[in-house]
Amino acid sequence: MNTSPLKIAYGSNGLPLKISNLELPCYILSDKQRVLSISGIQKFLGYEGKSETWLLNILNAISKFEKIPKELLQAYENPMKIEISDSKTAIETMSVIHSNLFLETCKTLVEAKNKGLLGVNLVKISKPAMQILAYTKNQ
Repeated sequence: MNTSPLKIAYGSNGLPLKISNLELPCYILSDKQRVLSISGIQKFLGYEGKSETWLLNILNAISKFEKIPKELLQAYENPMKIEISDSKTAIETMSVIHSNLFLETCKTLVEAKNKGLLGVNLVKISKPAMQILAYTKNQ
């Protein structure tokens, strides 16, 4: 089994997808998978910290009251690793998930908000999730 990080074919940290006033770094890998960085997703949702488990912790809390697809939780627990270079010599390894799982994350967050499962301090993360769902619905 090959465990080396996958390579990016298209995309860079400097060219995020822009939706309204929000930015979302996304990439296409050499094997044509479309992925998003976990840290980029969390920033998109309004998280300003450094932990890569912030969103996983929220999803785990929601899963105590609402069924969440197992593959969604697994994607955040064991994300794919890719390599990205910001310069000619520096190579960074990044944790990513598939783009379809990002959309599932957004649906989960919006449903949790609508069912009152997000705390007052987390309701704000459903707004960018709603924006991305509205944007993709029209594509």
